Amino acid sequence: MKITYLFRENRLGNFSIEELFGNIATEVAKSNEVRLFTCKSANRINNLREVSKLSSDIFHITGDVNYLAFNLPKKKTIITVHDLGHFEKTLRGPKKLIYKQLWLNLPFKKVQKLTTISEFTKLRLMHHLNIPEEKIDVIHNPAPLHIFKKQGNLSQNERPKILQIGSGHNKNIENLIEAVVGLDVELILIRKIDLGLKAILDSKKIKHQFFPNLSYEQVYQKYIDCDLVYFASNYEGFGVPILEAQAVGRPIITSTVASMPEIAGTGAHFVDYQSVSEIKAGIIKICDDKDYKETLISIGYENVQKYSIENTVQKYINTYSSLI
Repeated sequence: MKITYLFRENRLGNFSIEELFGNIATEVAKSNEVRLFTCKSANRINNLREVSKLSSDIFHITGDVNYLAFNLPKKKTIITVHDLGHFEKTLRGPKKLIYKQLWLNLPFKKVQKLTTISEFTKLRLMHHLNIPEEKIDVIHNPAPLHIFKKQGNLSQNERPKILQIGSGHNKNIENLIEAVVGLDVELILIRKIDLGLKAILDSKKIKHQFFPNLSYEQVYQKYIDCDLVYFASNYEGFGVPILEAQAVGRPIITSTVASMPEIAGTGAHFVDYQSVSEIKAGIIKICDDKDYKETLISIGYENVQKYSIENTVQKYINTYSSLI
């Protein structure tokens, strides 16, 4: 079976889809013929012209370039939908209607199958676009267990370090900041330096450090060094940091909304992302209650084992085979 993976053009600072499907393609290539196609630029006319020249048993659009489906054979083509956050949370008015038609409805009608990375995203697709359930396969992302390995020893910093990853508005850092006011903790922020945010942190006398542009290995070290992970977003299509924390063996605070309960299982401390008091109480409980902390870590580590790359790859191969 020959599978062609189609990627968006290279974009500075955006590589999550490429990292994910690069690893999947490497595994799939062990038993199939695999080709990677990356759009050369943001010129959609040229990209459509180039993909029309390709030959393959399966074409897999990995995300963020749905329009490529217009020049690919329907019966051989799959699109992976990571989330509908931009559609649901950002767009308004006529722009939302145009986006829905051109970026979602029409491309999705031009493919045989959609895959999503969570049941949550599948349900959102069915709700907003009336896509038949049988057209959607849920295939969870794999946990990066090849890098994020378990650390047996709990971090015991005199001043607890709270790791927060990501800079999108959905990451809900504002409520984290309010929650730690008055607590003797340090925020480890994996995101580009934000001077406005830094001014707020300084004004509230919250100890913090920014770490932009880290490699995967460097991010892994920050997980090792921290005492707990904060990921109480207001929206996530999946939530890889949940699995990263569970794989390393660090307790995580996450939200009760979107895909996060689905991905975390029972191996996390759940909060209402809007409630500063719940977030504060969760931080205090994890820092003060060693037994509770160890229980979260143990359940989390068991949960993350379900997300092996072998399981993910086999599910994609099953989907490809069903089209052929």
